[in-house]
Amino acid sequence: ATRVLALLLDNAMKFTHPAEAAGGVGAVKEKAHAVLRVAVDNGMVVFTVEDTGIGVPPEEAERIFDEFVQLDRYYDGTGIGLTVARSLARRLGGDIRLDTDYTAGARFVYTLPL
Repeated sequence: ATRVLALLLDNAMKFTHPAEAAGGVGAVKEKAHAVLRVAVDNGMVVFTVEDTGIGVPPEEAERIFDEFVQLDRYYDGTGIGLTVARSLARRLGGDIRLDTDYTAGARFVYTLPL
């Protein structure tokens, strides 16, 4: 279960750009970030990993879980992190999905039975 979280957090950090200076002196954009939230809902532990990175187009929401898929070749990696994360989550009786309603980056929802 912790390996799944590590993979999701690593993915979030990889695709979240550092904050950049904007405008004049002293003006800084809101810092880019990744957040992990934990809740319990209907007998499930719900881990939400949310970032302010490049995001995922809704039409790619399932494809990103396929082996060796990289939507942007600019970033390092093999394209198997999300595949492994989802496989492990499902072996534990849970699942991972991309929340396509979130548009400020990417939000992955990882559920596990209590």
